[in-house]
Amino acid sequence: ADTRTITVNADISLTSVAPDPGNAATSTGVIGRTYGKAPQSPPVYTFVGGIGAYTITTPTIPAWMTCTPTPPTLTCDSGATTVAAGPSTITVNVVDTANTTTPAISPAFADTRTITVNAALTITTATLPNGLLGYTYAPAPPGPGGVTLAATGGIGGLTWVAGGSSGPCSPTGSPPTGLGLDASGLLSGIPTVASTLTTDFTFEVCVFDTANTTTPRGTPAVLPAYTVNIMNTFAYLADNTNDAVEVINTTTNAAVTTIALTGGDLPFGVAVTPDGRKAYVTLNGVDEVAVIDTITNSVSTTISLSTCTGPLGIAMGTPGGVSPRAFVACSNGEIAVLDTTTDTELSSTTYGSPGATLYGIAISPDDAFVAATDTANAEVIVLNSVTLVNVTNSPATAGVSAPHGVAFSANSARLYIAGAFSDDVVVVDPNDPTNVIAGPIATGGGGGVDTPEQIAVTPDGTRVYVTLNGASNGFAVFNDGATPTLNTVVTPVNFSSPFGVTIPPLLIVPATGVRVYFAQFIGASVEIHDDELTTPFGRNGASPINLSGGATPQIIAHIPVPR
Repeated sequence: ADTRTITVNADISLTSVAPDPGNAATSTGVIGRTYGKAPQSPPVYTFVGGIGAYTITTPTIPAWMTCTPTPPTLTCDSGATTVAAGPSTITVNVVDTANTTTPAISPAFADTRTITVNAALTITTATLPNGLLGYTYAPAPPGPGGVTLAATGGIGGLTWVAGGSSGPCSPTGSPPTGLGLDASGLLSGIPTVASTLTTDFTFEVCVFDTANTTTPRGTPAVLPAYTVNIMNTFAYLADNTNDAVEVINTTTNAAVTTIALTGGDLPFGVAVTPDGRKAYVTLNGVDEVAVIDTITNSVSTTISLSTCTGPLGIAMGTPGGVSPRAFVACSNGEIAVLDTTTDTELSSTTYGSPGATLYGIAISPDDAFVAATDTANAEVIVLNSVTLVNVTNSPATAGVSAPHGVAFSANSARLYIAGAFSDDVVVVDPNDPTNVIAGPIATGGGGGVDTPEQIAVTPDGTRVYVTLNGASNGFAVFNDGATPTLNTVVTPVNFSSPFGVTIPPLLIVPATGVRVYFAQFIGASVEIHDDELTTPFGRNGASPINLSGGATPQIIAHIPVPR
C-alpha cells in the first residue's frame, strides 16, 4: 500500500498593493511632481499562489511611469521623470511556470488600477482690491472683511504664506502695512500706511499643499505678484474760479494741495473711480474731463468729449459688475459714458425731452440705474446702467422746479431729487420715476430762499443731507426709509452758500463717527458737521478747512472704500 499527497496551491492572487494607486486618498499624483520617489513610497504589488517563478508584466502604464518586477513583487514609480497629463492606468499581468502536471495560464492573474492625476497647483486669484487708509480692508458686512485667495490643482490641505515667510517657498515683498495673510489664504486687516507710489506695496504670495504617500507637497510654478494701493482719505473739490482742484484730507481735516488746471477750464463735477485710483473732474469751459492720479495728486490725462458740451455732473460705477464707467451729464442733453480703465469715451447720447439741459447725475449703489436731472424741462431721466435704455416712464416730470442734485438711497430703492427753484425735495421710485414715494417735501423758507443743491447719503443709509445754497445758507436732513421724512433744517452761522456735500466712510483707525463735509462756495472753505446720535448736527471742532484764496468750491467727492 502507498499513499501520496498532492500539494494544491491557491490560484495566483494579489495579497497587497500599498499604497494602492486606485485609492485617491493616498496616491493621487500631481502634474510636474515625482510619484513614488523617495522620501515618498511607491506602489508595491505582492503576489502569492500558483506554482511560482512568476513572470510579471505591465502592458499598460502611463508614459511617465517605470515599473520594476522583482517576483513576487512589482514596484512602480515615476522613474527619471515627473507626472504628466494623459492616460494614467496601470495594467498588471502575472504568469507562473508550468510543472510536469500543471500547466501555466496566461495570464493567471490580471489587475488594473487607475491613478488620479491632478493639475499642477496654481494660484487663480488674478488681482486684489485696493485699500483705504484706516478702514477695514475689503469689508464684507456683516463679516470681518478681507479677501480669500484661491488656487486650483495640487493635493489639498493648502497653506498660504506671504513675503518674508520661510518654508517650501519664499515669496518676495510684503503686503501693505497693517494687512496680513493667514494660512487659510485670507488677506485682511486695517491699512495703516498710505501709498506714496503706485507700486510701493507690490508683493508675492505662495501656497503649498500637503504630501500624500506617493506624492510630495508642492508649490506653484509661478508666484503671482500683486500690487495693492492703499488710498489716502482725500476728498476733491472743483474750484471754478481758480480753475483748480482743491484736495483735503478727511482724517486730518486739513488742506493737502491745490491741483492747477488750465485757465478757462471751469471745473464743476468730481467723482472718484471705484478703486480709488483716479478722480474725474468735468471741465465745463472746454468740454473735457480731467483725470487726476489720487496717489500723486496730479493730472494724468484729459479726455476730450466728442459731442457733449458744457459737462456738469459726473458719477462713477461698475454697471453689470464688469468694467468701471463714468457717466457725464451734459448741458446739451447728452450723457457721455467713459471707460475709466482706458480713460476714453465710449459713447455720448442725447436723452430727455427736446431742449434738455442735464445737470446732476448719479448711479445707484447696486450699479443698476443711472439717473440725471434735466433743469430745462424739470424732468428726471432714469436709465438701465448696462443697456443705457430708459426705464418705464422715463423721462418723467421731476415734481420740483429746476432739479439739480440727485442721489439714490443706500439700498437703491429710492431716488432723491433736489428742486433748486422750488425749495423742496421729491423722492421717486427709480424703476418708474412717475411713482412718487414722498414729497415734494419743503426744505424751509420757500420762494427761492433755500435753493436745494447737492445730496449725500450717510454710510449706514439712514439719513440724507441736502445743501441749501440760497440765502438760508444751511442744509436739510432727511430720514430715509420706506416713507422718507424731513428730520431738520440747520442754518449754521459759519455757512456761506454751501454747494457740494460728501460723507466719507467711518474710519476705524482713528475711530470717527459720521462726518459731513460741505463745500462753501463763497467762503473758500469746507465746513464739517458731525452726525452723532448724542449731539446731532454739531459743528466739528476741525472746521473750517480753509482752501486757496478766492476758491469757489462746487462739487466735492471723497475717495470711496475701494472695490
